[in-house]
Amino acid sequence: MKKLYVIGNGFDLNFGLSTKTRDFVTELEKIKFDCFSSARDIYSSYGVDWSSFEEDLANLDIEEIDEEVTEAPDYMADLDSTRDGVVLKVEEYTENLLDAREKALRNMIANAEKQISKIGTISYADFFDSNGVILSFNYTSTVESLFDYDKEVFHIHGSYNSDDVLVFGFKSDSADFERYSRKLDSAKNARMQQEILELKNNQSLSEEEKNHSIEELKYCYEQEWNDPFLDKEYEAIANFYQKNKKNFQYDKLDTFLNDVGKIDQVVVLGHGLGDVDREYFELIEKTLSPSHWIVSAYDDEDVLWMKKICESYSFKDKCEVRKMTDILTNAIPATIS
Repeated sequence: MKKLYVIGNGFDLNFGLSTKTRDFVTELEKIKFDCFSSARDIYSSYGVDWSSFEEDLANLDIEEIDEEVTEAPDYMADLDSTRDGVVLKVEEYTENLLDAREKALRNMIANAEKQISKIGTISYADFFDSNGVILSFNYTSTVESLFDYDKEVFHIHGSYNSDDVLVFGFKSDSADFERYSRKLDSAKNARMQQEILELKNNQSLSEEEKNHSIEELKYCYEQEWNDPFLDKEYEAIANFYQKNKKNFQYDKLDTFLNDVGKIDQVVVLGHGLGDVDREYFELIEKTLSPSHWIVSAYDDEDVLWMKKICESYSFKDKCEVRKMTDILTNAIPATIS
């Protein structure tokens, strides 16, 4: 029986690694930012509730960021470079916000890797089948190091030790961002083109009426005063928001799944099967069509919760939930160094 093992953060937590949301927040608290005491405080001031970890980045209050950092340029200045200064200020501010968040993530993983090195190497007797393959949502080397696993682990969101870009962030734009994006000049142009297309396709209007309406529409859009410098500032804030959005790796996962061949069983270890990664798991089911899914849970209460979550997936009828300790029963520690 060939197995696909899917590793989530609960697997790292099972070995006592400091990769909880609280650990990430602790790292944010160590980073000074502007006049705030920490990067955590600045993100909290913009509405991010870290209790839901990365997903709440979608709720970044970019209108508040806009109010705090954007400003009209000095139009009396002789040089465009002087007027560009206000744009550079916003770009630098938002880049520093992003850098602080990324630094906290890398620091948290670095701490976890130090813990792994102190634990040493634990050789688990044939837990990971030599014929199996491993897909990890974690950035850590837990499988490779603690299990002395010498085959390649597919880290879909990047590996810290490989110095990959670590994929992190929310899944879907908030309604507030959708509204904010309407301020952008590029968005205004896209709206105008869409409205023109709708007028052209309106069968109830004559050609003369269509042309007249289109000219009126263009005139209305032209009357909206656009400041090119302010628009660049709005773009910088919108770009910052989008950089906090998770770049989903569908094509990367699809290639991996098509390369692994026939899989009989999927064993999910420490992943909560939340909505943020739902498409990944449905792609696994669609591509591999395994006969059996085993999903781990922390304790008896968590088993009931995970069973409810599994009910929302297309593979619910072939899904079995077990406690992590029961799944690892056959993994008897052979050596510790």
